[in-house]
Amino acid sequence: MDLFIPADWFVNPQVLKEFYERFKDRPPEEIRRFSYEQGLALGRSIIRQKGIKGNDEKSIAALLRVVLKDEPTAKILKVGEGKVLLRNSGFCPS
Repeated sequence: MDLFIPADWFVNPQVLKEFYERFKDRPPEEIRRFSYEQGLALGRSIIRQKGIKGNDEKSIAALLRVVLKDEPTAKILKVGEGKVLLRNSGFCPS
């Protein structure tokens, strides 16, 4: 399954409204499960499209760079020792 996500999905009022209408009466666990599966689908789609290989910290950092390329407050601070350290001050200021 290929996933199409509009470039402005995170601020697109139509997308947000559709999500709200679909899940407003659903249990939180169902919402979490759906969102998790969507995140996996997005990540897998990017991995295929960009030809990212492996599952080490360098591969994860490459994926994050693609996902967060339009997020000016997201910075990868360190890659190594089996970890990727990322700070996104626009999402979580502390």
